[in-house]
Amino acid sequence: MGDDISLLPYLKLLSNAVTKSIKVNITLSMVINFVAIAMSFLGWLNSVTGP
Repeated sequence: MGDDISLLPYLKLLSNAVTKSIKVNITLSMVINFVAIAMSFLGWLNSVTGP
């Protein structure tokens, strides 16, 4: 980047896009985990490594 401050608006947009992507990925992984937990309580999903 150097000393060129004209790239700051682009970098701000890029950082916003990356932050949004991270938030979407974390939310999706949490939803998948909650669904898997609910399915295990209902008996639809069995433990592979458990007794």
